[in-house]
Amino acid sequence: MSGTFEGVEQLPPVRVRRTPRGLLIEWDGTVGAASRGPAHQLSDLWPHRTGEVVLLDLSGLHLVTADGIDGLLGAIAALARRGFDVRLCDPQPLVRTTLFLTGVPAGVAIYDDVPSAVAGRIRDQIDDRAYL
Repeated sequence: MSGTFEGVEQLPPVRVRRTPRGLLIEWDGTVGAASRGPAHQLSDLWPHRTGEVVLLDLSGLHLVTADGIDGLLGAIAALARRGFDVRLCDPQPLVRTTLFLTGVPAGVAIYDDVPSAVAGRIRDQIDDRAYL
């Protein structure tokens, strides 16, 4: 599945691939602004699937406004509430700092890269869900 969110021009293209471990979502581009609506559109792409892994590769996404970061964090929290095992791959420092200050939602882990997230390892240790 590939494309953009309908009716939301500010959000960059999103590529979604199904892998043996779960879904890999890749974002590209810079988001100058985003409303709270897109966060719910992202989480509405999938029904409740407790324990299914969703890898969010954020290495190509650069958010430059607080609204953009709020929209992304809202989507992440919504996916976690639906029971997904959300794994964030290589978020930019501003997103990492915001997560650190606001608290990482239960069911969300942060990884340095996609291979670490697929393996469920943080710095060569099994992810114990300590998150940061």
